[in-house]
Amino acid sequence: MEKLSATLRCQLLIEERKKNNQIVYNFGLGANPLEPNKKYLHSISKFLNKNHYTSPFGINSVQKTVKNLMFVENYEIDKVLFGNGLKEMIYVLQSVFDGIIVHITPAWVSYKGQMKILNKLSLLREFHTTFEEKYKINPFKFDDFLSEIKNKNEKILIIFNNPNNPTGVVYTENEIKELAKIIKKYNCTVLADEIYLNLSYTKDTCSIAKYIPNNVIRGSSLSKDIGCGGHRLGWLTFPKSLEDLMYKCNNYISSMFSCTTTPLQYGLVDFLYDKSEFNKICLQTRKIFKGMIDNVCLLLEKTDIKYIKPKSAWYIFLDFENYRSKLENIGIKNNNDLNNYLLNKGFISIDGNNFGHNTLSCRVSLVDLAEYENGIKYLIKLLEEL
Repeated sequence: MEKLSATLRCQLLIEERKKNNQIVYNFGLGANPLEPNKKYLHSISKFLNKNHYTSPFGINSVQKTVKNLMFVENYEIDKVLFGNGLKEMIYVLQSVFDGIIVHITPAWVSYKGQMKILNKLSLLREFHTTFEEKYKINPFKFDDFLSEIKNKNEKILIIFNNPNNPTGVVYTENEIKELAKIIKKYNCTVLADEIYLNLSYTKDTCSIAKYIPNNVIRGSSLSKDIGCGGHRLGWLTFPKSLEDLMYKCNNYISSMFSCTTTPLQYGLVDFLYDKSEFNKICLQTRKIFKGMIDNVCLLLEKTDIKYIKPKSAWYIFLDFENYRSKLENIGIKNNNDLNNYLLNKGFISIDGNNFGHNTLSCRVSLVDLAEYENGIKYLIKLLEEL
């Protein structure tokens, strides 16, 4: 079980505890739990006969559709590459990039997991953010950090996840503008992982592509917006200035998985012909999870748990450092101990180590619409009993 990814391990634990009629609260998985949109499903069903291969560029109409969907002021998309989910596309990009790759922690679990698989940890540099910094990049520290790498004449790829998983934090447009200046100064390439951008509760954010359009690859997918992660359709958008990197990715994809599922491409084009339904889905999703986050934060206010209130999606990152002495009294000295304790009690979450954060912390994912409040109350009860 230890060799499984953190999320898959959570799934097995949930199933095992349910089978044994044990207490279990699911806060581990990251999938959008809402029902798939019926109009979208109807669009897919109309094209099940489309069984031909396509290239990694997809059918012509899906190129046009996604270019329109990912439009950003100042950012001109030259080509879109498609794959079986954004995770796979990030893997491809980290595979082919010839240089240093920067992860901003806390960072999504799969970024570093992929680097391990690729045997490229020697090329990984982690830039750490803290609770005191609201889990956001400190521009002055980041400038020094990039300067040190660039002095060695290294190419740099920065994975910039906004809104962020696991913290749910969202950078303001002014913060993004300042970061863009620093990134441009060192001529870094940016993978803007924006899979949660349409689910941001605040309008005060934007794609970093708006400010450094020639340096940015934008990534997203069907998984979070439409709630169809299992359909596996993700994409990366490239400006003309990153054509060489785009063709490296294209060549890799051609050898590895040829193309993504053709009916999904046609279905997406059909569904997004009129974007009103898509916009409606995003609005509904934001309202639901903002309400849930508000409820959870009201409960957490009564505790000593440290957290930054999320402004997107359904994640919240909890820091238990204020409980360290009480936890040490029962033998919990590190994040792994804390995670095992919570798992054994039936509170299923993912510990901070998986996100490159070594404080006493975990990511809570509000995917259980019916039991999330009871689950948080259960966690608070466990802490009160220490």
